[in-house]
Amino acid sequence: MLKTRIITICMPIISAALLAGCQSSNLDSRVADNLSARWHGRSLADFQAKFGSPQGGGSELVWKSTRQDIVPAQEKSLGFGINGVILATPVRQQVAAHPEDRTCVIGVSAANGTITRVRIILDASTPQAGSYCMQVYG
Repeated sequence: MLKTRIITICMPIISAALLAGCQSSNLDSRVADNLSARWHGRSLADFQAKFGSPQGGGSELVWKSTRQDIVPAQEKSLGFGINGVILATPVRQQVAAHPEDRTCVIGVSAANGTITRVRIILDASTPQAGSYCMQVYG
């Protein structure tokens, strides 16, 4: 009984630590490649006409877009296990609908007024919606 209680108490802490170490920026290299290919060789003036002036300058021009979406209510389940073996009863939690920011920051490199590369610096999208950068700049 005591062993089960210790596992039940410790596993959420261990699981959270493991998940924090494994988080990624949700950046899929295929999205970055597609976005860069979409704009490569096109006029920087056309890009600016469509998306406005950059927010940062230098060798790489920076554009940023942020939008707030409402994430629908859902039930989340956090199981405690290793390699598919459940060590404790999963914790189920009802999460109410809530606003969540979606942000995209891209860097655009150009030479002689022609875009040579588009680099995704940040693509903070919701998991259900896919790449926000591709939606805005794609």
